[in-house]
Amino acid sequence: NEYSEEEKKKFQLVIDAHNAIYDTLKDPNSLTIYGIRMFDEETVVIRFTATNGFGGTVTNYAAYNGELLFDCQAMYTGEEIRWKDVLEYNKTLS
Repeated sequence: NEYSEEEKKKFQLVIDAHNAIYDTLKDPNSLTIYGIRMFDEETVVIRFTATNGFGGTVTNYAAYNGELLFDCQAMYTGEEIRWKDVLEYNKTLS
């Protein structure tokens, strides 16, 4: 599968965002991605759930453009990116 430079850039941004979110969690294995949107050319917003410190599942929205910001539900607009497509792309990197 051939990926355009634009797709590669978007998918890499999502991978970096995922890794940044993962690294902040007390229980990283609880991370589940439910949606991904491009807010602008440099910023991706991910809707996800994870387990909090009390064992409850919480939903949050994280924006990432090299820096990670949480509680960004209002930025969850724009082009949708499918997590499945990002995972397929990620397989081509290894």
